Amino acid sequence: MIQGNNKVTLFINHSYPGGATIYVNKLIEERLARGEATMLLTYDLAAHQLKLISRTGGQKTEINISVPSEVETLLEKENIGEAFYNNLVTFPEPLEVVKMGCRLKRRRNCSLVFAIHDYHALCPSFNLLTTEGKFCNLPDMAACRGCLPDNFHVHVRTADSYDIDAWRKAWGGAFRLADKVVVFSESSRSLLKKVYPFLRPDQVVLQPHNLLTRFASKPHYNLQGPLKIGVVGDLGFHKGSQMVIDVAQILARKAPGTGITVIGKLDREAPVQNLEITGPFQTADLPALLEKYGINMCFFPSIWPETFSFVCSELMELGMPLCCYDLGAQGDRVRGYPLGRIIREINAEATVDDILQFYHSLRSHTGRSGTRKSAQKLEHQAGN
Repeated sequence: MIQGNNKVTLFINHSYPGGATIYVNKLIEERLARGEATMLLTYDLAAHQLKLISRTGGQKTEINISVPSEVETLLEKENIGEAFYNNLVTFPEPLEVVKMGCRLKRRRNCSLVFAIHDYHALCPSFNLLTTEGKFCNLPDMAACRGCLPDNFHVHVRTADSYDIDAWRKAWGGAFRLADKVVVFSESSRSLLKKVYPFLRPDQVVLQPHNLLTRFASKPHYNLQGPLKIGVVGDLGFHKGSQMVIDVAQILARKAPGTGITVIGKLDREAPVQNLEITGPFQTADLPALLEKYGINMCFFPSIWPETFSFVCSELMELGMPLCCYDLGAQGDRVRGYPLGRIIREINAEATVDDILQFYHSLRSHTGRSGTRKSAQKLEHQAGN
């Protein structure tokens, strides 16, 4: 498939759009720009088809694969210099694909790299949510054995996804051989080490993402007006869609005249009068949208420990007051942000109480102007 003796980087990634795919596509383009060759093993979920896509120079070749073992046959003639595992969510036989990387490492002495965009390497419930929809905090294996078979947060059920012992054994074996495991937050490093304590410090490399968008301006907001909460992004359950609905309902009762605007989408019906859904948007338009809808407080409702949050980073870059739960990368970032507030409990009542308290605290100290500039100055002084 690849002509010549140049080393080839083999990338393995799902077919979902989003941050992980943006990340791997950037890596592919960087290598192609340097004149290198790449191969991408992916699983087209819509077509139920494994695919191997080769690129070199201006050439692109795509081959459909029936079973993972066919990939190794195709790779026999290739000079694989690196196998880069980006994300295996949706793959029908993920553990076989993991073991393939181990065999490549042993037989070809190629570099073996893993990127931790979620926690699929720790559990088939890759957001680490229990059946009750709560962060599990990685309990002992006995609890995992009881949880996993009936856990409907395992989005893609495969034959591999019922046995946590086999799952951890396969991934653990791969991590023992890995040259590098890339994490994007300290929280991810901590969770990874909790399950695989044998990982060496030199193996686990922290590489926070850079922002994909640079904003030309920051939004203006007024803390002296009614509270208008902004939630940014396309929300599934793990991203807090139900939490947003519950919070809106409680706000309607506790603080009439307040509301929530979701700049993005929800995955469920939301028949709540004080909840507005704007639909898809371009990130570059975020400052203007925050102003358009009068947002003066932002809430990041994700109920799982994010490995990195572009949304939190963008809202912090824009100088918006921001609340989130004490989870993952979002908690790490917001805890150190002058205009940030960590919500004490992951439930709707506590969320409403803490957001209202934070809002009134900012409002009472910013005077009549209630501007973004005065709020930032106050919180900066409080943090020093």
